[in-house]
Amino acid sequence: MVITGRTAAKPLGNVYNDLPPELLLAHINLDKAVERLYGEQLFFNDDGRLKVLIKLFNKQRTDRP
Repeated sequence: MVITGRTAAKPLGNVYNDLPPELLLAHINLDKAVERLYGEQLFFNDDGRLKVLIKLFNKQRTDRP
């Protein structure tokens, strides 16, 4: 995605404080695509994502020989 106009000159941290609608939609769609990689469950917030990632990390760590 190419960012132009008023957003292009802003530092990335500032862009996230005031996302243009097209960037917000792209961000939401990317989150959904990544979540599908972890199963059928879609997350409602970062806490749900974090719990799944920690569970997968712990499983991988304990499954190693």
